[in-house]
Parts: sequence; C-alpha cells; structure tokens
Amino acid sequence: MQEVTDERTQKEDAKTPGTPSADQLAPAPQPESIPIPSPIPAPARSAGEAILDFIKQVMIGGLNIEEAVRKFLIENPEILRNLEIAVAGIVAGAIASDILSGGAAIAKDPAVASILAAMLKIGAELAP
Repeated sequence: MQEVTDERTQKEDAKTPGTPSADQLAPAPQPESIPIPSPIPAPARSAGEAILDFIKQVMIGGLNIEEAVRKFLIENPEILRNLEIAVAGIVAGAIASDILSGGAAIAKDPAVASILAAMLKIGAELAP
C-alpha cells in the first residue's frame, strides 16, 4: 500500500508545473564560519595600583616595613623609576578621598603614611 502512495505522490509531483525535481534543487547554503574572538588582555596595573596593593599586603600581613619596601622596589624597577610621581598621586588621591568621605578614608591610617615615607627613603637609596 505504501508503494502505491509513493508512486502516486511522485506522479503528482512530476505533474505540478514549476516544481523542481530533487536533482534540480540548489544545495543548502552552508553556515558562515564565525571567527572566535581572541581574549582581551587584562590591562596592566598602574604603579599607583601596585603600590596600594602592596600597602594592603604589608598592613594585613604585619610585615617589616623597611624589608618589605626594599624587596618590593627591587622587584619592581618600573615603580622605582617613577616612585615620587606615584606616591604623590596616591597622597593626592587619599586627601581627595578623605575630604569626600568625611575623614573616613585610608589617609587617616598612620601606617599608610609610614609605608609611603619608607618607600621614598628606600627609593632614594636604590635609585641609580
């Protein structure tokens, strides 16, 4: 019974004007390949960000300030070259933040001032 239906369908398809046969159909278009984007590299940390991260580590870890500063500056010569500018930026930002926060910012912490002072002192010793 199925064979009769298939034959009848094929005959009807052949009779319909304008209907292409299977061998006349164009192949289905292939999907375009979409390039995979490359990952965006993380932006490099600024000297100020690196110094602030270092200050947090010293404060949390209870490290010896002078030893930690000396090691940090030796490991980061690009910071040593621009130390005064970076420290000045941190101090200016801390003062502005202190003003905006009503005195609750990190500038009130004397440990930050002593770490920055040690950075300037040791930086001057290590500078070429």
